[in-house]
Amino acid sequence: MRETTEKVCTLQARIAARIGDSRYRTWFADKARFELAEQRLTVTVASAFVGNWIASNFMDDLQEAMHETVGDGGVVRLRVGTADGGEHTNGSAQNDRPRRPSRAERSIELRTDRSRRGPRFRGQLGSFVVGPCNQLAYAAACALARRDAGNGLRHLLLHGASGLGKTHLLQGIANEYQDSHPAQSCCYVSGEEFTNEFVYALKSGRLESFRARFRGVDVLLIDDLHFLAHKSATQQEFLHTFDAIDGVGKTIVMTTDKHPRAMTALSDPLVSRLIAATVVEIEPPGLETRREILRRRAAQMKRDLPEPLIHYVASRITRNVRELEGALYKIIALQTLSNEPLNFELAQRALEESGAVGPVRPDAEQIQRAVARYFGVNVRDLLSASRDRTVVTARGVAMYLIRKELGLSFPEIGRRMKRRHSTVCMACRRIEETVERTGVLSWRAAGAVREQPVATILELIREQLAGRTEAPRHAD
Repeated sequence: MRETTEKVCTLQARIAARIGDSRYRTWFADKARFELAEQRLTVTVASAFVGNWIASNFMDDLQEAMHETVGDGGVVRLRVGTADGGEHTNGSAQNDRPRRPSRAERSIELRTDRSRRGPRFRGQLGSFVVGPCNQLAYAAACALARRDAGNGLRHLLLHGASGLGKTHLLQGIANEYQDSHPAQSCCYVSGEEFTNEFVYALKSGRLESFRARFRGVDVLLIDDLHFLAHKSATQQEFLHTFDAIDGVGKTIVMTTDKHPRAMTALSDPLVSRLIAATVVEIEPPGLETRREILRRRAAQMKRDLPEPLIHYVASRITRNVRELEGALYKIIALQTLSNEPLNFELAQRALEESGAVGPVRPDAEQIQRAVARYFGVNVRDLLSASRDRTVVTARGVAMYLIRKELGLSFPEIGRRMKRRHSTVCMACRRIEETVERTGVLSWRAAGAVREQPVATILELIREQLAGRTEAPRHAD
């Protein structure tokens, strides 16, 4: 009994890891009961709606989690029931008219036997939303997955904050590679799984089997490699794995939350191997990319969201894609369960319940106008080739605020400001260094030279953008 309970807990943890904690809490935590008997998993949900949703969106994840827990031959069964384990009934006893069972109520069963091409993952390259924040990472992922002749790309490391699409791209590479090269082997594993399997192999005397599994593949994909931080033995093992795979001309693809040079908890030899790969950063998505993500996800869910509502959500959820998708799922679930109209009030309530509501983010054009007004210049001056001292100062502040407020990449800011991305990078760095030194900026306005602490300037412009004050116009 205890072993079964532990397996159920392991199974639930693996499902949550595959679909994300937010979606797991929304669709499984309080809405599903897991029962494991030998190699049969029965997932019982309280309503046909929840059952249909799980059947349409998460059955592959349940199947893969079962395989990881019990191996081949396992069966996943989904049914509708009640919280106390009784069968689900729809309507009162007086209504005996037969009802067509939903997809979930037809007791879907899937076996966990794997094909020779390996497991299918949720992430697909074709469904990845590409924007300036991730364009290079996506191009590298496609090139590596297809192994186009002559592209010279063998090892790839994607880094960036949590929830920006690294796992999606990694799983997309695995799926694409299996489709393009069915005769070759591809292994996908997380940093935590690599660590746990190494420790188990070490304790059980199965190191040779462990090494054969990871060193004999054509492509090794390892997610969240930063999990190896402060684990010197595991780092050493992965270092040898890297060298073994590299030595025979095979491929490694990795994801981390930071650039290798910033991961001080990794050994120097391992960092040097990681830097030798093609290292590409994924940055937070800009407003238009966030809007496109919402459009795509809504279309996949067969929901028609009004553009103003898409803009509303995209303006408030800015940190990462996972949080953005979670907000959309929450809105759709609330609308379906409450049968209310899909409007701003419902969306606002859904975001408030998830703690996601924040101030409306300004767009780049609004920031440009606010900065130009503050320094007494025109927006066209900011976009011009002028080297006037006031214009240069205002231009740098605008670039810095666009970077900080919207999280846009340097190339994207450069396109908006008609500058090279290296120019944007240097301008932002100068403002940031001035902020750190609590320094002042000087410019000419109203026929005189003005000076003001840069922190005060930034705060006044931000207040103007938030609508709390009207920033003064220092006009000539």
